[in-house]
Amino acid sequence: MPYIFYHSTGYVNNHTHINSNGVQSIRCRKLDLYRAMITVGNPSFISRQKIRDFGLPRAIYNSIIEKVGTVWENIESDRVGMRLHPIYHSHVSDKKRIVSYNLGMAFAKFYAEKLLDIPNLTHVESLKEFGAIDFHTAVSGRGREPDLVGQCTNGHWHVLKLKGCLQII
Repeated sequence: MPYIFYHSTGYVNNHTHINSNGVQSIRCRKLDLYRAMITVGNPSFISRQKIRDFGLPRAIYNSIIEKVGTVWENIESDRVGMRLHPIYHSHVSDKKRIVSYNLGMAFAKFYAEKLLDIPNLTHVESLKEFGAIDFHTAVSGRGREPDLVGQCTNGHWHVLKLKGCLQII
């Protein structure tokens, strides 16, 4: 089973166990990444509303097949580890940006489950649309607001801001 790697510092209180001394690893199957990709930001990944609005085949394609396809196409996995598939490097920059964003969300979901014990993450943008949250101060500039929020099993809330970077090891 392949390993993925992380380095974390600065966690306090109930989360000091997450701090790593250097690079640590977690076992991650491609199946774990498929599930994370499907459920990140929307734990009930397919809804009656989507089925009513778009029909069952399109709702299934948009909520499941397209997301699984992104992982399948762009991630290579074997006993050695997990890495970007060479096809990723052949994408035009616009597609790379979309793929990177989605893979970043999936890995954030996976890490949140394994390290922070957060079963579900929700997109901040969708909570704003529902009027569930509001920011007191207007922040200028794109990308200033958090990306995801979730509650761990001990009841603490976590806010995640994702930053993309590509490091080939």
